[in-house]
Amino acid sequence: MENYISNYVSRDIRGLFPKLNIHNFKRFLTLLAQFSGHQLNMSEMARALEVSNTTIKDYLDIIHQTFIWRNLDSFEKNSLKKVQKAKKGFFRDQGILHYFFKIKSLDDLLIHPIAGFSFESFAIEEIIRGLQTTMETQLEYSYYRTIDKSEVDLIIDGPFGIVPIEIKLGSITSKKDLWGLENLMSDMNLKYGIVVNNARRIELLTDKIIQIPINYFQYQFQCHA
Repeated sequence: MENYISNYVSRDIRGLFPKLNIHNFKRFLTLLAQFSGHQLNMSEMARALEVSNTTIKDYLDIIHQTFIWRNLDSFEKNSLKKVQKAKKGFFRDQGILHYFFKIKSLDDLLIHPIAGFSFESFAIEEIIRGLQTTMETQLEYSYYRTIDKSEVDLIIDGPFGIVPIEIKLGSITSKKDLWGLENLMSDMNLKYGIVVNNARRIELLTDKIIQIPINYFQYQFQCHA
């Protein structure tokens, strides 16, 4: 992983963007680990690196376009609630995130504060990549969060309508964990929502919310591909 990051910065990025400040970009990658899976505070990042907000935006665009990072826009179609509009993003390969946090084993990961965010990012990337293998077009991906902290991890908007997905690391999802999902579904009169977790079986958690284990998504997408 160390060689991969080194080659990415020293060979790929230097070759594509010869005028880029490589030292600042390396610092940016390390800093970004703190924000992976979270809303992005560009002003805070700019202050930490002593660069402009425009530079941070350029860096985020570079790592998104070079497939290291995925930016998610906020879902803003719910006119009933005040939506937080900050971008959210994450490393597409969670191995990179774990490398920056010096996590070397599954046991280390499961007791680390980033475990939930890492699983959420992993699941979102698996779902998006899996849908891309179907060659389905006109799909938009976003996340949802309001000022009252109602949140949904991933929203897929396509010809079939809007599908909200909540992602949880555990194998059991409580009623409290469905709060954000149920709020959005009620506000927008959505027919169903999905919870992705580490449970053993598919089952209905409510009459409109279905639980699907993460391994089922992986299996289905691999078979389709």
